[in-house]
Amino acid sequence: MPLDPVLAQGVTPINFAGPDPATKMNQLAMMMKMQGLQQEGQLNSLKLTEAQREMADVEAMRDAIRKGANFRDPKVAAQFGPKGFAMNKAMVESDNAELENKIKTTTYARNLWAGAHDQASYDNLLPQLEQLIPGSTASLPRVYDPKIVAENVMDADAIIKRMQPQTELGRLMA
Repeated sequence: MPLDPVLAQGVTPINFAGPDPATKMNQLAMMMKMQGLQQEGQLNSLKLTEAQREMADVEAMRDAIRKGANFRDPKVAAQFGPKGFAMNKAMVESDNAELENKIKTTTYARNLWAGAHDQASYDNLLPQLEQLIPGSTASLPRVYDPKIVAENVMDADAIIKRMQPQTELGRLMA
């Protein structure tokens, strides 16, 4: 059996053709896969850093709320950047919705009071008023009194007027 000249001489012959093209492609594919994994790792690291920042911002806002910070004040909200302004906007919208609901309820109650002209309409008013505002009829007399009806209509008008949002000119005049 003839000996392999490479083994006998202990030297590898020079390969003028270069590495096998399939080997080159495999090496290139492995290198590209490694680069892709590195980029994915960097992206995940950035995402983790962003999530940690988000958590820190939220925790700072929670801590401020625990300490009594008023996010309705734009100056306080500005300290927390976009999240603070978003909180401010949400609170203002909630306040406006609550105010609108109170105005509607008071207007409805005022209209109920304005519809009472005699004992029968007064008797009809009381259960509706109690359903609208629980406990509101406990101190009312059971007998129709035009003076009480007129006072309640005027009180409701005054409350509605006070609750209406004022313009800047209206605030200056007040």
